[in-house]
Amino acid sequence: MLFAMICSFGEVEDVPDLCFQHQVSLCEDFVHRYSEQTGPHYALADIEKLLTSYNLSLQKLHLPTVDLPASVLERANFDVVEEQAKANSYAMQLNNEQRNVVEILLSAGYNSAAYTPKCYFLDGPAGTRKTFVYSTLLHTIRGRGDDVIPVASTGIAATLLIGGRTDHSVFKIPIDLNATSTCNLKPNTKEADMLLETKLIVWDEAPMTHVHAFLAVGRLLQDLTKCKEPFGGKVILLGGDLLQVLPLILRGSRTLNVASCLKNTLFG
Repeated sequence: MLFAMICSFGEVEDVPDLCFQHQVSLCEDFVHRYSEQTGPHYALADIEKLLTSYNLSLQKLHLPTVDLPASVLERANFDVVEEQAKANSYAMQLNNEQRNVVEILLSAGYNSAAYTPKCYFLDGPAGTRKTFVYSTLLHTIRGRGDDVIPVASTGIAATLLIGGRTDHSVFKIPIDLNATSTCNLKPNTKEADMLLETKLIVWDEAPMTHVHAFLAVGRLLQDLTKCKEPFGGKVILLGGDLLQVLPLILRGSRTLNVASCLKNTLFG
């Protein structure tokens, strides 16, 4: 704040030199929060935000500019600069089919047009690098300073997703499920706000999840968004291997097991 005020008085002949002399003090908090490599970027972003109050900018003062969204400084969960670097690195390793998937999902997440498809399924056996596609999407969206929610049907699968949690934890899905179950997540809470703001929901190992869980989450998102489209119109990527284990039904018949699966009910 003091640096921005000094600059606003217009009495400093060489602002870049002043910034250079005090760069350690200006960057100290951000280096502690992030890293020595990326801390200075966040310091400049913070200075830019303060300078706008005085109708100034980094460019006007001949200081280095940074390409960080204004919301970044309020999001301390991920280092946006590092996420951008990882996103670029991962994108270079995608094959054509994987790149096509990533581009489609990003286009859907950032396109508000009503005709844009919002629900996707990524099918493939183990070893086809589905998790790599998920990671590319996570890094890319977080690198833009936006929210993305990765979940999985099991705790082990969730640990493979960066920042991943179980579906029951994120959506507050009840343990005892039926066709009319609702999630125990209240509106106007931090968790609800994150669901509203997220650009994409990635749900791994979806074929192992009972369809009643998907229906409950669908109702939750419809209530939060006030939109009756599937999953409240939020962009969602379900993934997994449809040839693997179906949802487990205690002493359930084959017919009951098949009826509980995602493909039979939502995508059949």
